Amino acid sequence: MSNKKRLFIGVTGGIGSGKSLACEYFEKYGCKVFYADEIAKQLYHENEELKLELVKQFGEKIIGYNGDIDFNEFRQIVFKSDANQKRVNKIVHPFVIKEILSRADKAKAKIIIKEAALMFESGSYKYNDYNILIYSNAKIRIERVKKKRGLPAAIIKSIMKLQMPEREKKELADFIVNNNLTKRDLEKKVRFLVEVFKMIVE
Repeated sequence: MSNKKRLFIGVTGGIGSGKSLACEYFEKYGCKVFYADEIAKQLYHENEELKLELVKQFGEKIIGYNGDIDFNEFRQIVFKSDANQKRVNKIVHPFVIKEILSRADKAKAKIIIKEAALMFESGSYKYNDYNILIYSNAKIRIERVKKKRGLPAAIIKSIMKLQMPEREKKELADFIVNNNLTKRDLEKKVRFLVEVFKMIVE
């Protein structure tokens, strides 16, 4: 994904890990941040070519009466099996990457951060130059989500179980940012990484 003047970096982490805050710091120190899940949602609604590809794979039943994707129907199909999820990722990911690169070109960005919740699960990490895992222990993550979203611990734990185990993510990551301490500590670690990436592209 990179040339000598550009780095394409993935950032991920489990629920409550602090990946969104980390991305705010990456942006603060000069990186261009794109949120892959948000871009994918936009493309589902706006990109007719993507809709056609999805219809080819899953049939006209995924299109609602208004000509847009019927997400209730679509989710049922996608989450029916791992194979279907992989098929969707294989179709959608190239469109997301194309859109991110287009926006990055317009912004003339050298360090491009792609935040994606399921980066390792989807296999999209393979397209990045480097992959960063924002890591926090389970107890801290649960407390953060309870405070931020008001969800009970049991629900948070069930969401965590659906995600790839942290030990597996660590094996796939190029950089692991420990976020068990303060916001200031996280910011310092992000700033250090930005300086490293700047040395690579300059």
